[in-house]
Amino acid sequence: MEYTIEKIMEENENDNYENYKKDVVSMISYLIGVKESSLKQEKNFNQKIINDLDNNEDAKIIHALCTLRTEYIKNFKEITNRRRNLEPIESRVCPQFTIIN
Repeated sequence: MEYTIEKIMEENENDNYENYKKDVVSMISYLIGVKESSLKQEKNFNQKIINDLDNNEDAKIIHALCTLRTEYIKNFKEITNRRRNLEPIESRVCPQFTIIN
């Protein structure tokens, strides 16, 4: 199911502001790469939106790219040090993205 801000506003027209805010926070949290374990556990997220986004191929790609960006930022110092020394970075920086030959 495609989600847009307008669609959420239409669905929540009769609901209160808190439900609208919860839907928007759920969508943005998923797209910026919040860990899926946090998204599934928290009661502050709309699980229907999380599940729908998890089934959407484009949303999964955005989620994965944002997760990769976050890991890069967290490990920036180690990555730059290894680049200077011409050491391979694939296997040690981010084990969940290890390249298997």
